[in-house]
Amino acid sequence: MKLNAEYWQERWTNEQTGWDIGHPNHGLIAEVKSRFPKTSKILIPGAGRGHEAEALWEEGYLNTYVCDWAPEAFESLAKSEVLLRVQREVPPKAGAKTFLTPEEAKSRLIVADFFTLEGSYDLLLEQTFFCAIHPSQRKQYVEQAAHLLKPLGMWMGIFFDCHFPTEGPPFGGDNETYRSLFEKHFEITKLERFEGSIGPRLGKELLGLMHCKSM
Repeated sequence: MKLNAEYWQERWTNEQTGWDIGHPNHGLIAEVKSRFPKTSKILIPGAGRGHEAEALWEEGYLNTYVCDWAPEAFESLAKSEVLLRVQREVPPKAGAKTFLTPEEAKSRLIVADFFTLEGSYDLLLEQTFFCAIHPSQRKQYVEQAAHLLKPLGMWMGIFFDCHFPTEGPPFGGDNETYRSLFEKHFEITKLERFEGSIGPRLGKELLGLMHCKSM
């Protein structure tokens, strides 16, 4: 099995998207709101339909970008009422920006391979991408995450705290495994049971919060 763009495009086409909970992960959005200013430049890799991005745009985090290499994942997101609305709002005479131009809105939807992506972000927000890639790519994922983050930028996301009996994706793991993967490039501030998990995953997820070591 090759977990490439064609594989994920076929999953979307055939509506085999069990990872899509149909709404934002409210616990994860609450963590962002409690820790990061609205001016933060945020990247959500493997964002799929982008429920978290919509929620963050709605909250005023207009510098939120999503990346996925399956074009169909973004078809509905490109027509998002939230994204269209923040293009129509009139900017205030003073204070924080509350709108996006059509060009800016389009730039927020990046159809690309995460591992070839360039850019510089304050926060990489992870929910379903890390568990979808093959474990052999995890070291490369960590290196790319560190590459995309600004010095002392932050990675925050959710890991599965379990191992699956069947061939993935998704692929699981445990606290020790994740620490050993990330500690070379990140200072691990938090890696513990996530109390904001959705019902079916409660008790099976860890929330990680890490500072990128100065490159």
